[in-house]
Amino acid sequence: MQIESPAFAKFGTIPAKYAHQGGSGRDISPPVSWSNAPEGTKSFAVVMYDIHPIADNYIHWSVLNVPGAVRELSEDAAAALPAGQQPNAYFGMGPPPFSGDHLYRLAVYALDTELLELKDKVVFFDELEPLLQAHELGHAEWDGFFRNTVN
Repeated sequence: MQIESPAFAKFGTIPAKYAHQGGSGRDISPPVSWSNAPEGTKSFAVVMYDIHPIADNYIHWSVLNVPGAVRELSEDAAAALPAGQQPNAYFGMGPPPFSGDHLYRLAVYALDTELLELKDKVVFFDELEPLLQAHELGHAEWDGFFRNTVN
């Protein structure tokens, strides 16, 4: 599987417009597309999380039950998706001042099920990952950096 976001280069700087409104951003979700899904894929999950040690894999966005025929989410797609499909509504980057660059991972999972349900609210990727892995046929990751310039 491959993934990309035209919003920023892999391991590049994520533009401020995707950051939280309380900082320098507009809180809009970045565009993401994927290709070469494994045979048997019935749905996708899209997750964006902060893997910096301070953030401890905090989820900034999760979308479940994306139909198997879909291959992209456009910029600001989070604004149009139903709340039930987004266990974690988009919350733009906003790392603490002086904490340096934070690495944000945008990941797409190809799943063997059309419907994936969470029993409990999850905040950290470590809580969501086991459920994704239980149904995973493949996944791809796209990483970018963001630094809070507000001091």
